[in-house]
Order: sequence, then C-alpha cells, then structure tokens
Amino acid sequence: MHIEMNIREQENTLFEKWRTKRGRTPFVIDGVPFPELYEKSKPRILFILKDCNLGDYGQEVFDLRAQMEHEPNMWWRTVANWGLLLQHISSKEPEWNEIINKQIQKGLKPYAFIQLKKKSGKGRISDAELWRYAEEDSNLITRQIQIYSPHMIVAAGTGRFVRYLLNITGELKRTPRGIGYWIYGKSADSVCYIIDFCHPSNRAGKKVMPAIGYGLLDACRFLHRERKRILKIHHEIE
Repeated sequence: MHIEMNIREQENTLFEKWRTKRGRTPFVIDGVPFPELYEKSKPRILFILKDCNLGDYGQEVFDLRAQMEHEPNMWWRTVANWGLLLQHISSKEPEWNEIINKQIQKGLKPYAFIQLKKKSGKGRISDAELWRYAEEDSNLITRQIQIYSPHMIVAAGTGRFVRYLLNITGELKRTPRGIGYWIYGKSADSVCYIIDFCHPSNRAGKKVMPAIGYGLLDACRFLHRERKRILKIHHEIE
C-alpha cells in the first residue's frame, strides 16, 4: 500500500465532512498525533478502539490528537505500555518494570488511532450503540483507515466491527501462540494484518497485564516477519 502524502490535511478534510454531515456534538477528532513519525514507522500500526469515553468536553469539536501530542490523559497508559513494547518489534524487548506507566506520550508517538464512535462518551458503550455508529459511518471510517495505509491494525476490542467495515470474508487465522488475525489486502504490497485483540480496559486484571502486552508484541513480531517473507517472495517472482 502506498501511503499518501500530507496525512494531517487529509484527516482535517475528512473530519470536516464527517462533522458537518453527521451533526455530532461534541465531535471527536482522532488519528495520528505525530504524522512524520508514523510515516517512517516500520511497520505502520493503527489502533482501532471503541470511543473516547473521557466525558463531555463542553465544546463542539475535541481534537484528541492534540491531547495525545501534548498532555495525554492517564487513560492512555495501557495503550502506551503496548506502544512502548511494539517499538521493539525488531530488537530486544525491555523488561516490564522499565516501561509500565512511564512515558505515555512516547508510547503513543509512532502510531495512528481511530475511535469508531466519533462522539465523546462516558464509561462503557454497548455493542448495539457501537454497531449503530459503525454502520452509519462505515464509508467514512473505511476512508480514514485508507489514509493511514497501515501494515497492521490492532483491533482492540473491535475485531468484529473492523471485519465488517473492511468486508473481510477470510477465516480467522492464529499466530503460533494463538492470537487471532485476519489478512486484508489485494496484493503482496498492500497486505495488512488485522489483529483480533482485547480492549485496553478489559477486566482481566493487573496481574496479567504484562502477559497481554508481551502477547501483542509476540503477535506483531510474527506478522511483521510474515509480511517481509511475502514481500520477498513477491519481488523475487517479479
């Protein structure tokens, strides 16, 4: 997949259409807090989450990108821990006590983020409500995903929604350690892996949080190797 230039401009154009068309207030703008870092990332990883459940912001538009860039809310600490681990896909991973609840901003920097519901919420969102937003905004969400041309998508509690949005009909495959994923893309150059993962606010408990984080790292390492293997075979054939 060829990544398009000027991510921020494309985001802003899409969100203006989205906000005007849907009339959502307050409308949540998400995406890439650091576009240049994201474009240079190998692999490019997109997190797809449910909704921005940080309350009512008292404004018509809330730019979540700016919050992540300058002063991320503590809610992001689990995602940031995952992000810090994933920065070691091609190198030795750090020990858990070296990253836990530290450098939240650094853990978010190289990635893209999509909330399926582009309106602020409070606490849990029901599957029925999330399905409504996913169906109403399906074309717009799909367009936002295309802007980022990701190599991997971490569907954090949103796997079935992402599968619906991208019209994935293939079977759910498993990494050697059992993490589920789908393959998306029509050619070797555009292949993207959608990882069917848990939400960062899952109820598993703090005792297993390290295992969850390293499990995601393990899955991404495996799929990163798979993608490079497929590309190598494709280019050798050509």
